[in-house]
Amino acid sequence: MTLFCPSRACIVAVPLLLALLLAGCETMPSMPEPEPHPAHPVLPSDSPLRQAFGNIRMDPVVRYRDQQEFARGEGFRDVVVAVLTEARAFDPQREGRYRLDLLLEEVDEPAFGAVMTVRVRSRFTIVDPDGVQEVFIGSYDSVGTATMREAVDGATRRTLALERAIRDTAGDFIADLEDLGFPSDMRADEGPVRVQPAPRRAPIVPDAE
Repeated sequence: MTLFCPSRACIVAVPLLLALLLAGCETMPSMPEPEPHPAHPVLPSDSPLRQAFGNIRMDPVVRYRDQQEFARGEGFRDVVVAVLTEARAFDPQREGRYRLDLLLEEVDEPAFGAVMTVRVRSRFTIVDPDGVQEVFIGSYDSVGTATMREAVDGATRRTLALERAIRDTAGDFIADLEDLGFPSDMRADEGPVRVQPAPRRAPIVPDAE
């Protein structure tokens, strides 16, 4: 089948069309990079939480189903480590400190949407410096949200929302330990203190913009 096309019109129109497309691509404004998350406030210099943790790891009893699940668990740990490091509660160079075991229980995230809200359920377990007794077990339920104003790409919005939920979880964990007077007021022989999601941690889904 032969398509009819006036030779002179094709010769002129095709290059012109390509030039217009290229010009449009060059003048299209680029989206700004998402702003970094604000750092967690540094703990007071006299806080007993300063450098309280020397090891933060994912709970070793967890068996990951695939590489993606493993990567998500390690990503969760990386964000928690970042927050505790910003607060000066974690120092991997300090020996004889408490160990923090993390368990990522569930991540509920949307497949698409202009506003993405991710919900994270997790558990934080503190083990005494001897690595024997559990002294704290906290269950957390947090959400994070990212909008199209922050990132046009859906995958980027989802990642921003996930990181915010994890950072909020780590912040609530620090606040709980401050409320409990950890570690000075904790005794391993009395059994672990168990903390469940408090009202201030109740997930609130923001209105879509």
